[in-house]
Amino acid sequence: MNDVPPADTKPSKFFGGSTLPNPVHVPTDVRKYLAQAHHWKVGFSACELATSWVGAGDIPTPVRQVLDSAPEWQGAAFIEGNFEKQVDLRTPGRPSQTDLMVTMRLASGAGILAVEGKVDESFGPFVRELPDTTGYGVRTAHLQRLLGVTPTDAGGLRYQLFHRTASALFEAERYAANHAVMLVHSFSKSDSSLPDFVTFATAIGMVGAGKGRLSEPRIFAGAPSVSLRMGWVARSSVGAIRRHELSPEARSGMAIATVIGAPPHPAVERRPRPLPPSRTSRGIQERRLDPSLRSE
Repeated sequence: MNDVPPADTKPSKFFGGSTLPNPVHVPTDVRKYLAQAHHWKVGFSACELATSWVGAGDIPTPVRQVLDSAPEWQGAAFIEGNFEKQVDLRTPGRPSQTDLMVTMRLASGAGILAVEGKVDESFGPFVRELPDTTGYGVRTAHLQRLLGVTPTDAGGLRYQLFHRTASALFEAERYAANHAVMLVHSFSKSDSSLPDFVTFATAIGMVGAGKGRLSEPRIFAGAPSVSLRMGWVARSSVGAIRRHELSPEARSGMAIATVIGAPPHPAVERRPRPLPPSRTSRGIQERRLDPSLRSE
């Protein structure tokens, strides 16, 4: 069951999937665009990210504060956000699937914000743990060249961070945007994946990347028209969102009711649905590891 927005709802600034228009009016609309629907659970990253952004109806306050620390991003205007945005990584295999790709208007032109939501999930396997296949070999070599990392150094870095960072660069090139940010929006109380993020940022030369701040900008030889920054925004939980931070639609009851302390909304499931019998644990693992079988 999906929420049905009232007739006077304003046009959405949020969309889902890779083919527009697929308007997202309420956080639960995002669920149908997830690679696996059972990932939608209160307290997990997909639900938390959608609630924070759609609930705010714009750039959430903690994100705005971090963006404003960089001169070129100060006062940036939100244009639209696309949940579960697929980006071609320019190698054989499935596209990367970014949690939220935001198009923004800067004083100097367009800007791209690639947002990865995290609670306590990792950034996927280390590069050294990837299967020894031709597909992975071609893709990882391409991403290493793009970001200036040697194969030896890449082994100890998380694979997901490579393709999410590449997605930010490639999407910026597609929009002829000169500025991009790869941003982790964390809802973890312990910032459990922060050390892996900082290790990766340091390895690719992003000086100063860390919690509550953006790195210094860097231009990569593989994407010479884009100035990239990386950053980490922390919020302990969606439950901490205050009522005045929500959009009018969210305050009127369109968003998840638990955000504002009301009884749970019937459209939000607190327990994951069981997997269909045909989807064995082995099959799921194959989809997680093989880029030819799933979006990354």
